Amino acid sequence: MLRPSRAALLLIGDLLLINISYIFALLLRHDFDAENLMFIGYLNVFLKNAVWIMLIKVAVFWLFGFYRGRRSCHAPGALKSVLLCALGAMAGVALMLTLSMQLLPRSAQLITFGTDLLWLGLTRLLLRPQAAEGADGEGAGEEQAAEAAEAPREDTLGSFDRNAAALLARAAAEPDLTAIGEELGGRIVLVTGAGGSIGAELCRQIACFRPRRLVALDIYENSLFDLANELSEQHPELRLETAVASVRDGERLRELFARHTPHVVFHAAAHKHVPLMEENPREAVLNNALGTKLLMDLAEEFAAERFLLVSTNKAERPASVMGASKRLAEMLLQEKSRTSRCIFAAVRFGNVLGSNGSVLTVFQRQIAAGGPVTVSHPKAERYFLSIPDAAALLLQASAMAEGGEIFMLDMGEPMKILDLAEKLIRLSGKTPYEDVEIAFTGLRPGEKLRETAEAGEAPEATAHRQILLEHPAGASPALQALLQTPGAWDALPAELRGMTEAEVLDWLRRMVPEYRAPGARGQIIGD
Repeated sequence: MLRPSRAALLLIGDLLLINISYIFALLLRHDFDAENLMFIGYLNVFLKNAVWIMLIKVAVFWLFGFYRGRRSCHAPGALKSVLLCALGAMAGVALMLTLSMQLLPRSAQLITFGTDLLWLGLTRLLLRPQAAEGADGEGAGEEQAAEAAEAPREDTLGSFDRNAAALLARAAAEPDLTAIGEELGGRIVLVTGAGGSIGAELCRQIACFRPRRLVALDIYENSLFDLANELSEQHPELRLETAVASVRDGERLRELFARHTPHVVFHAAAHKHVPLMEENPREAVLNNALGTKLLMDLAEEFAAERFLLVSTNKAERPASVMGASKRLAEMLLQEKSRTSRCIFAAVRFGNVLGSNGSVLTVFQRQIAAGGPVTVSHPKAERYFLSIPDAAALLLQASAMAEGGEIFMLDMGEPMKILDLAEKLIRLSGKTPYEDVEIAFTGLRPGEKLRETAEAGEAPEATAHRQILLEHPAGASPALQALLQTPGAWDALPAELRGMTEAEVLDWLRRMVPEYRAPGARGQIIGD
């Protein structure tokens, strides 16, 4: 919300402009002849009704949210709001004068409409708060849409996250806000995993485009509660629905789809931690693959228009259970897209700097404790993207999709984890290896030394320079046979629960032939 001081300044400015614009318009109408009898007559009409005119215009400005929140996202909806607000204010004044059988020149009304338009555009769109406001909780990362893509958020990472853009040394995302606005404006949008880092940022940016309704779904109610509070403050006009649910609960999901009938679905819910999924392969498959299939089936059944799967670059030639489970989800999406009218697409990208459980948060905690900072291997490299950039490009990819695409975000150049650790130690005002030690722990199960950024076949360029198009193989013969066997998929959850973990891994290798068994601890994979 606007801070009281800024809201008061805007109100005072609006009241001054209303009076000045009408007097100026009447003077212009009468060639600036203040002694003209017609001018004096119309001026008396204005002065007699000035209080009512100010009340009507301020009320219209308030109804359009110009005292309650920032209109700084530069989405098509924001510009339209300014235009409709100015028209509404002019119509309200004209109606009041007509009902009271009084008259002001039409030319004066049109001139004041123009001044309202310019004033609202200047004060609500162009002169927006700068990133320096971050110190009092209204930083650039919580700006709507475009601003969220231009600067890192300040959250629990504090000063480290403020330097995320410098650490990444890459240009900020440049989404086509017009195209995104056309897909999201006035639509019902469902985001799964809304309590997570990517899901929450998707919700923040989607809110900018004035959806008819935003449905935020997550299994973890605490994160969902925090997100709902934040969005209600930043976007009081937003119709937000929260849903505590698992993507594996078919009955609950059906109830939600029947109630909301979303037009667009962003599926960000997933088990993502590589080492944990190595120890829990059944849960990875049930959640990441079967949960995705369940959502896609319901999206198709309830006539959703678009469905975007948030995938990972670990699905490319997967060497981990997590990557293989996400690759399986992609295969299911590819199969679904072949026959569905809904536009299904997936987006792969690498590690998100500052997400929950990311290396940045781990390093911050270790540095605060005095070390040591733990790095798996001196040569370990990863691709990184900021949270706002990732969310902005996911929205862009969804707007671009035509059906069946597996997109890959351009992650730039990989960064050595060791270099990142050293930079973060220096940012904390300490010296690596002197004030804070760095210890090498060896690669964990399922980890690669270097991640794959693209397929064996070079990815194809798209209309957006930061989004590439992958061409992975389609569903495996084993998966196609499973899907074509009547009743086999419905029986799969119970069948998987009856398997040992070794049997689950064997099943996963059959479904995803490119999945290579993870190496033993410390073995260098992908060197």
